[in-house]
Amino acid sequence: MSLTTITINSVDYTAYASREEVNEYLAVDPVRSASWSALADTDDARGPFIVSATRRLDLLTWQGEKTGGATQENAWYRTGVSYGDGTVVADDELPLEVENATALLSGSINIDSSYADFGTTGTNTKRAKAGPVEVTSFRPETGVLLQDATAYNLIKQFLESSTVSSSTGPLASGTGGDSTFEDADQWGRNRGFP
Repeated sequence: MSLTTITINSVDYTAYASREEVNEYLAVDPVRSASWSALADTDDARGPFIVSATRRLDLLTWQGEKTGGATQENAWYRTGVSYGDGTVVADDELPLEVENATALLSGSINIDSSYADFGTTGTNTKRAKAGPVEVTSFRPETGVLLQDATAYNLIKQFLESSTVSSSTGPLASGTGGDSTFEDADQWGRNRGFP
């Protein structure tokens, strides 16, 4: 896949998916298709969501380095990036997963603009109580880097780290046999086996 240009109000923007690619991907998405179809099929109407999704993805900490160095505006293209199975991503390739995540995130931002914000963070709260309802966490919970968990799961294999680190660091328990680590493996698992 390759980068694309979207023109909004006569200004060109780089995006990780074209309007046509996003239209095709969201046409069969049961959550986002109706809202996306309600927009006029123009770059001026749909483009801001695609550009916003691209910019949101640019905030993530990707593997490798920008192919064009520090002067490159967007995060992609990149060198030194590998798929989860170890296959190297070509320096002039935008992985299909990044394109599809852009489409999903575009549709999500169209439904709820808060999806353009940074993802959820973990919590180290041990106990929270409101009236008769009480929640107790025994270990730090990790967050995700995108509000749209589906888009995040598509691209996490290309990120430097697939979890948000807790401020307290790893937790080890000598009696329960559970340990958590700041970095998850390729399947998103951040705990050892008991």
